[in-house]
Amino acid sequence: MDKTIMRLEQHHFDEYMALEQYAFQFQFTDERLEEERVVFDPEQVWGFFDEERLCSMLTIIPLEMYVFGKVLPMGGIASVATWPEERRKGAVTQLIRHALQEMRAQGQSISMLHPFSIPFYRKYGWELCIEHRSYTLTQHQLPHHFQASGRVERLSAKGDELAALLAPIYEQYAVRYNGTVARTPQWWQRSVFRRKSGRVVMYRDASQTPTGYAIYELKDRMLNIKEMVYLNHDAFQGLWGFWANHDSMVEQIKVTAPLDDELPYCSPDPRIEQHNVPYYMARIVDVEAFLQQQPFGRPAASGRCQLIIEDRDAQWNTGVYVLKVDPQYGIHVTKYAKVQSDLPMLQGDIRAFSALLTGAKRATTLHRLGMLQGDVEAVDEMERLIPDKITYLADFF
Repeated sequence: MDKTIMRLEQHHFDEYMALEQYAFQFQFTDERLEEERVVFDPEQVWGFFDEERLCSMLTIIPLEMYVFGKVLPMGGIASVATWPEERRKGAVTQLIRHALQEMRAQGQSISMLHPFSIPFYRKYGWELCIEHRSYTLTQHQLPHHFQASGRVERLSAKGDELAALLAPIYEQYAVRYNGTVARTPQWWQRSVFRRKSGRVVMYRDASQTPTGYAIYELKDRMLNIKEMVYLNHDAFQGLWGFWANHDSMVEQIKVTAPLDDELPYCSPDPRIEQHNVPYYMARIVDVEAFLQQQPFGRPAASGRCQLIIEDRDAQWNTGVYVLKVDPQYGIHVTKYAKVQSDLPMLQGDIRAFSALLTGAKRATTLHRLGMLQGDVEAVDEMERLIPDKITYLADFF
């Protein structure tokens, strides 16, 4: 066997874990390694081998994500790693291009990843599409004036029982954003509860309907809210009222929220330490398939335009896409090899169109920044077609 790309097999586990621990600078105990061996899924991991030696690897996690209210298949890229002596030899480039082909074959029209370096993945067509807001509050900045209609209860349920309680609330919350993961029972167990271990509370409104929950840790006078989900302002008030009741127990509170969160306006002292954190990148894997899935919903008006897309690493995306938009029939997509002279056009690379089609950036913004070039009529058409929706992701993979 010369240099080749192939799926890992079960007997590669030790090589996989050696590279994983070295690249990401952690060390599992022997007990934890055996736990990982049990759940190891080599079918998701692709390796670049030189003879029989694993040089580089990446994982493709089959997931689903919410995009404009629809659930679409998504390939989550994770654990991209290379031994230092094998870097800058083209192995990762080959693995990424192979991963794009594999995701397309699996019907995953979009991909997301958490970058170690944003510039690095921009070279391969991914673009920053998800940010979140990180807050650090002091005790006196906790909102104290909320009067919610319901009550907060601490949950003792575990495992599948706990997931069954939280999932319906999460799903109603997640569909409001682009980029959120459609969580399966397995994902709740292996990712959410495993990464966000702690206490869990649920908020029930005056009719006893669950409308919010939070996963948190309280330690050394620090309240770390790992996940907070609320369906309306009443649930928001109920949960923050619960945190305010910890005022004698904590000195600092940390929480992450979507960019549309309005906590500072509800604080007695809105000069809260806060910053927007670039988080995940997205990439359209198959433009034609993505557009044909019509994730934008029913258009409000008729129109036509053409998108001229360049994609160096997924050549099947390079081309001209004519969109015929109709309020009754939705979007009809036709791909051409040449520009259609009679239609307004918008032109750019896959990065710009990934930001546009996921709703991360508006067409007017990308056009103003020069990431998309073309006719104002085409910009206006995409403004009408693509709903204005915040991106957010509460998970990590």
